[in-house]
Amino acid sequence: MINSGSAGAVNIALQAISAADQDRSKSMESLQTGERINKAGDDVAGVSGAAKLRGEITAVAQGIRNIGDFGGFLGTAETIHTGAIDILQSMRVLALQSANGVNSGNERFSINDQAQNLLTQYRQETTGGNLAARFLVDGSFSDKQLTLGAGDDKSLNISIRSIQLPDIGRFSNGTEASMSFTTGAGVATGPIQSGAVFRVNSLGKTAEATLEQGMSARQLADKLRSNGGESLAAAGVELIATTQVKLTSLAAGNMEFKLNGVSVGGIVGGDGDLTNLSSQLNAQSNRTGVTASLDSSRTSLTLTDARGNNISLSDFQSSDGARLELTALEDGADAGATSGIHTGVLESGGNLGATITGRLSLLGHENISIMQTANTGAGQGFVEGDLKNSTFESLGSVDLSTAEGAMKAVSILDHSIARVETGRGRLGATQNTLDSLTRGLGRLQTNLESSHAYIMGADMAKEVSHYAQSRIMLNAAQAMLGQGMKVQSQFLNLLQG
Repeated sequence: MINSGSAGAVNIALQAISAADQDRSKSMESLQTGERINKAGDDVAGVSGAAKLRGEITAVAQGIRNIGDFGGFLGTAETIHTGAIDILQSMRVLALQSANGVNSGNERFSINDQAQNLLTQYRQETTGGNLAARFLVDGSFSDKQLTLGAGDDKSLNISIRSIQLPDIGRFSNGTEASMSFTTGAGVATGPIQSGAVFRVNSLGKTAEATLEQGMSARQLADKLRSNGGESLAAAGVELIATTQVKLTSLAAGNMEFKLNGVSVGGIVGGDGDLTNLSSQLNAQSNRTGVTASLDSSRTSLTLTDARGNNISLSDFQSSDGARLELTALEDGADAGATSGIHTGVLESGGNLGATITGRLSLLGHENISIMQTANTGAGQGFVEGDLKNSTFESLGSVDLSTAEGAMKAVSILDHSIARVETGRGRLGATQNTLDSLTRGLGRLQTNLESSHAYIMGADMAKEVSHYAQSRIMLNAAQAMLGQGMKVQSQFLNLLQG
C-alpha cells in the first residue's frame, strides 16, 4: 500500500509546478511584448479602456494629418492672393499716373493699355489654366470640413472667397439729394424731417442714426461714425458726404441772394452767361464754404460743399426778371426730376430761397445695405422707401483713358485690394488656427498614448521580479515532487525485499 501522505505531497507539488509555470509563462510573455495585458483575460476592464484610447489616438493622428493636408491648400491659396495683390498695386500706380493732369489723351491711352495687360495677367493667374486657382479662389472652396476626430464637435469648416475678376471691385450705395423751398424771407428749413432711424449694414456690421429736422449729409455721416462707425470702417465701408446743386440761367438780368448767409450778386448775360455770377460766388468761398464751377456752355454752374453741409440760398431778388433753376446733384448727376424735391426755380414773386441736402456716398468691397425705418414723405428722408441695396462695379470695368475714369479706377482698385487683403488675412488667421490645433492635438496624442501605455504597459522591474519568483517556486515544486516520488520508490523497494 502507498503512503497517502507521500501521494498528497506529490499532488501538491504537481499543482505548485503548474501554477509556477503559468506565472513564469505570463511574466515571460509580458517581458517579451512589454505589455501587461496580452489577452482579454489578463484584464477585461483594461482591455476595453485601452481599445477606446487606441481609437482616440488613431483619430487624433489622422486629424493631425488632415490639418497638414488643409495647410498645403491654404498655403497655395495665400500665394495666389499675394500675387493678385502685387498686380492690383501695379494697376493702382498706373491709375494715379493717368489721373495726373499733365498727361495727354495719347499718354492716357498708353497707360490704359498697360492696365488692360495687367488685367489679363490677373485673369490668367486667378482662372486661366491654373487648376489650383480655379479650385481655391473661385468661391467653390466653401464650407469645406476639416475633420479633427470623431464626432460633429471635432470638425472645422473652412471657406475661401472668390477673388476672380468678376467678383472683386467696388460696392456703392448712398442717400438721395433733395431740397426744400421758401417763398418768404430767410432760410428754408432743410427737407429732412425728424424721427426716422437710418441704418447701414455691411458684413454684419451696423451703424445707425436718428434723423433730425434739417439734418445735412455731413451730420448724418458724423452720427453714423459715432454710433457703429468703427465697425463699418472695420468692414471696409467708406463714408463720403458731398452737397452739390446746379444753377441754370432761365432769364438774363441782375440778381442778388444770400449763399449760406453771405450776400452775393451777379449779372446774367443776355445769352444766359453765368461767368460773372460764378466769379462773385468764388470770391466768397472762404466765407461760404462753397465753390462754383462753370460748365463749358457757361449757362450752368455747380455749387459744391465738399464736406456735405447743407447749401442754403435765401432772399433772392431781381429787379429785371432774372431767374435761376436749381437741380440737386448726386455724384455730379441729376438727382431726379421731381419738382420741389430735386428741382425748383428762384425768382422774384416766387421761391425766394432753397436749402439743398446733399448725398452721403457709401463705398466698400462688400454689399452695403441702407435701411430707413418709419415712413417719411417724399424728400423728407435720406432715402425713399425702407431698403436700398448697393450697386457693384467690377474691377474689369476700369478704364484709365480719361482723368475721370482714372480717379474712379483708384477707388475701385482700393476696394478690390481691400477685398483680396481681407481674404489673405483670413487665410493667415486660419493657418494660425491650424498651427494651434496641430500643437493642441499633438499634446492630446501624447497624453492619450501615455494613458494607453499606463493601462497596457508592463512594469518591467515588477515582471522581472515576478519571473524570478516564479522560477524559484517552480524549482522548489520540482524538488518537492522529486522527493515525494523518491519516498514512494523506497517504500515499494522495502515491500519487495
